[in-house]
Amino acid sequence: MSTMQPGHRATALQNIYNEALTHTVKSITYDRFAACFPTPATYCPDSLKKVWSQMMGRFEELAKVILTLYHVPIHNTGRHSS
Repeated sequence: MSTMQPGHRATALQNIYNEALTHTVKSITYDRFAACFPTPATYCPDSLKKVWSQMMGRFEELAKVILTLYHVPIHNTGRHSS
């Protein structure tokens, strides 16, 4: 039994999904996130950083689940750790 390999178009689509996810995760920086929550950013920045890190991890995890449902394997961006 042989493993099916994605064709040229499927590979291109996988690459687009991977690049879009990577770009999205990288664009949600802590500074941008903190700007939405100025009070916690001022008074408890360490806690807000933990929340941001957890949310980014969950976001990436859910994105992977969704893409897996559509059979589009993705790679870990490693961006959400602080």
